[in-house]
Amino acid sequence: MKRTIKIIAQLAAVAGFMFMLTGCGTVPKGAAAAVQITTGQLQATGAGIVSANPEFTTYRIKCGVCGYETGEIVIPTPQAGKPYTLNWVCPKCGHKQLIVIQIV
Repeated sequence: MKRTIKIIAQLAAVAGFMFMLTGCGTVPKGAAAAVQITTGQLQATGAGIVSANPEFTTYRIKCGVCGYETGEIVIPTPQAGKPYTLNWVCPKCGHKQLIVIQIV
């Protein structure tokens, strides 16, 4: 009995970890994980890029847990070696998600 409970607990922990990893990788509708701009490839982690040029980048965030999606957010396009980062908290479920947009 103890062994069965231990196995179930381990499986639940692994499933939760995998859910967390795959959830953060989701990209909102109408967005892409990476786009090519003249200064290089712009890549987003924890969000999706709607549009980008060397001056401005428009992105959206999708919660990796509940699926909540933000509206479009516009930022100055990050420079190579200077990524844009945001510690975002979902207003619907409270999930914390790290957003990184950078030139790779």
